[in-house]
Amino acid sequence: MAKRPTKHSPIETLLRDTHIKDLAKQRREVVTVKQSLTLSKTLKELSKHGIRSAPVVLSASLEDDQADTYMGIVDANDILNALIEDVIASVEDNITELGRFVAFKEHANTFLQRHVITLCGSDVELKFRGGH
Repeated sequence: MAKRPTKHSPIETLLRDTHIKDLAKQRREVVTVKQSLTLSKTLKELSKHGIRSAPVVLSASLEDDQADTYMGIVDANDILNALIEDVIASVEDNITELGRFVAFKEHANTFLQRHVITLCGSDVELKFRGGH
């Protein structure tokens, strides 16, 4: 007499057909940005990889064989917040909303040409230090 196939519930089938390797996340490459990258290019790099933050590294020099040095983390929100704070600090208190928008537009290009290292305080506290 032929044995009838056992009917499994959907959960039993899932458990029977799932292997541990199927559950493990695939390793992803860590995207880093160099300290000399402009804030504009940093935002583009973050966007290109679909991420909001990345470690900032100081590249090892060609003369030594040391690995890249971790400088901190840069986040898209930190860049945009620093830009807004920079604009606010540069305009008068009694300026109109339109005036703020114009100031933001004029200030943004200059600000976004700064290097990403100007945002790195430490890996715990990020703060705008200004300059290039």
